[in-house]
Amino acid sequence: MKMKFIIIFFIFSLYSFLITNCIRMGPGYIVDKYGWNGGFLLLIICSTLATILFAFTWNVIAREEK
Repeated sequence: MKMKFIIIFFIFSLYSFLITNCIRMGPGYIVDKYGWNGGFLLLIICSTLATILFAFTWNVIAREEK
């Protein structure tokens, strides 16, 4: 039982490390290549895109429970 928790913790830690590094590489590359203006533009574009995608899933009409 203890070995299962160790393996699960190791896999979770490994994925967390890899995902964190992959996420940091994108904006870091943009900021290195285009400067801080490019980085802020990337944040604005991503925020706008997220807002638009969220708007498509917004259910304004409340559904009645059966």
